[in-house]
Amino acid sequence: MKNIKYIITRFSVLLLFLMHWGCENSLVEMNENPNAVTSIDDKFLFTSAVKSTIEESPGSFDLRMGSQYSHMYVSPGLGRQADRYEDYNDPVYNATLTGKFTGPIKYINEIILLNEDEDGNPHNEVKLALVHILSVCNFAKLTDLYGSIPYTEGGWGRKNILYPAYDSQEFIYNDMLDKLKSSIDVLKSANPEDAYPGFDPLYENDLSKWVRFANSLRLRLAMRARFIDPTKSAQIISECLSNPLIETNEQNAQLQHDGGDVEELNNPWYNLFVVKEKWKMGELFVNWLKITNDPRLPIFVEANQNGEYYGIKNGLTDLDHGNAFSQSMYCYPAEALYAKDRPSYFLCADEVAFLKAEAALFGLGTGDANAFYQEGIQKAMEKWNVPQDQITTFLTNEAEAMLTGSDEEKFEQISTQVWIALIPNFAEIFSNMRRTDYPVIEQRGEDMARGVTDGYFPKRLIYGTDELSTNPENVANAIAQQGPNKITTALWWDVK
Repeated sequence: MKNIKYIITRFSVLLLFLMHWGCENSLVEMNENPNAVTSIDDKFLFTSAVKSTIEESPGSFDLRMGSQYSHMYVSPGLGRQADRYEDYNDPVYNATLTGKFTGPIKYINEIILLNEDEDGNPHNEVKLALVHILSVCNFAKLTDLYGSIPYTEGGWGRKNILYPAYDSQEFIYNDMLDKLKSSIDVLKSANPEDAYPGFDPLYENDLSKWVRFANSLRLRLAMRARFIDPTKSAQIISECLSNPLIETNEQNAQLQHDGGDVEELNNPWYNLFVVKEKWKMGELFVNWLKITNDPRLPIFVEANQNGEYYGIKNGLTDLDHGNAFSQSMYCYPAEALYAKDRPSYFLCADEVAFLKAEAALFGLGTGDANAFYQEGIQKAMEKWNVPQDQITTFLTNEAEAMLTGSDEEKFEQISTQVWIALIPNFAEIFSNMRRTDYPVIEQRGEDMARGVTDGYFPKRLIYGTDELSTNPENVANAIAQQGPNKITTALWWDVK
């Protein structure tokens, strides 16, 4: 019933938007302020902002690019260019960037306008704190994919900013980290009645969970920046570790989906797999689960007709790829990955535990790195309903369940477990792989598809033709500051 309520509110807000935009011209003609919106209740906007931020949207980047860059899926048709490391994925480049601005960022900015006066003074600090957290979620994803993006001016067409300037990733990260801290400070002592009771599909207006979410997100971002800005990152990591974090799966930032016949309420991966395109599993991912005796193997991978598990190698030439897809030995994903009622996962307890393990390993936090590492594995397996006896067996008997070797080897173990735990959040997987360089993705040989990278792992998405044609001056400035508009250009934090 709760899911039905939230989907109804999404339709309601779309109707209200249509009514508002249809009346705007007449308002202008009557010399009334078109920004003085009184007919839209921001609680409907908030519900839509949360759902469009947290809910997975797999049809564009995630399936066509992210899942294959992650070396977890291999697509039969859509996204072949990405798996070949080519860069003519213009529809994906355009949709991934503009989709955030025409969706969640639009809702978020509308809420900000409704809760600030003309001078930017807040009417309701609690509501603004919540939407600033959502804003960081969206801009973090975009900057981690593209680098420099329209941040300060992005999405503010209602302020007549039609050609927004691009901000550097360094500036964006510093501002996002500050914004999260400010939001946390507000929410720690906030009255829930000043938030969105009855209209919060993420945490049901439990502001203590929002604090944990914001602080965990801040930890994720600080850890991502730690190689490029070690001093500031260490300070922020210490702050995060001294404040509440997501520690249980009940505190996860996730949205539950419905298993019924209403497509709008289902996990969006379900319709994509069943109706549009049946992808197969990647060799690197399947083999790793096999050699480590990971009990998630049958949960993630559907066994072939012989009860065996084989994945297709990412990066095959078209001929080899076609031959592989025609063979029944290669496996499809198991239903758990695309089930109608599978939640959309945004940030969970397993990732936080692994970040704490990394911090402890490198002296950025206290505690035992191995204990945090095993906690991360425990939480990750619980999230996918692995029976406890199988979890215990893995943690007790398998070598991969214990950190061993040099600090770098231990870091590789942690990073590899993050790679597994984040599935199917492929944008975050792609970012973490670039940050850590794990799992190791070797340069492809001459018999493989080497694309425009000479076989090396891509570093970013490029700006698509929409931005290049409609905002050319600001895009050109971003390229001049950041580096060539190529998928081989590393982002600010990608220095390891």
